[in-house]
Amino acid sequence: MKKINFVGILLIVLILPIISAQEATDAGVTPDSFLWSLDKALDNLNLLLTFDKGEKAKKGIEIARERLLEVREMVEENKLEAAENAKEAHGNFLNKVKDSIKELEKDNSTEEIKKVIEIEKELKKHEDNVEEINTELKVKIKIEGIITEEQKALINSLLDSLKSQTGEVEIEIKNKKN
Repeated sequence: MKKINFVGILLIVLILPIISAQEATDAGVTPDSFLWSLDKALDNLNLLLTFDKGEKAKKGIEIARERLLEVREMVEENKLEAAENAKEAHGNFLNKVKDSIKELEKDNSTEEIKKVIEIEKELKKHEDNVEEINTELKVKIKIEGIITEEQKALINSLLDSLKSQTGEVEIEIKNKKN
């Protein structure tokens, strides 16, 4: 039995980097699936097994991007509670990104500066994705108009919150650069 558990853990550790190396282009497992908790656990394990703080921050942004896509899909399917869950997970991963940035070496070395700039570029891509999805969903809401005013308000609040979460990481990067 112990041998099976060890083999299972070893397979996860070996396969996890391959899975995470693929850039998120679709939502994958969404919060309305019973597998979503497993997906989040694997993402957390992936971050836990990444020891370089710069790489950990970049992976955190990549995972946040996946959560952003989940928010979009859940809003499109009018599953607002599931969208809220994905938004919270998005914020949690961006908080982990902030923590990784704070923990970067404080020696102002060239290597540290390069890492911060790389993280900043990834965050900019993520901000662009947030803005694109925000605009896309607001246009769909206006065009389709099949949701209630309460749902519109909730969706707008959710989308604004996503922007705010990303902005917090941007502030941490600016503090680190200064």
